Amino acid sequence: MHPNTVHYRLRRIADLTGLDASRPADLPTLHAALTCRTLHHPHTTSPDTTLPA
Repeated sequence: MHPNTVHYRLRRIADLTGLDASRPADLPTLHAALTCRTLHHPHTTSPDTTLPA
């Protein structure tokens, strides 16, 4: 995955949720959200389906 794609997606997550992966206090919440998503959508492995455009 291209670094710009990672930066874009992290900014998009911050815009949508108000959570910032660079803030240590937000990491447990982000981790829990990703874990829940994986549990609810176990067969969704493509990185292109992580966030809506």
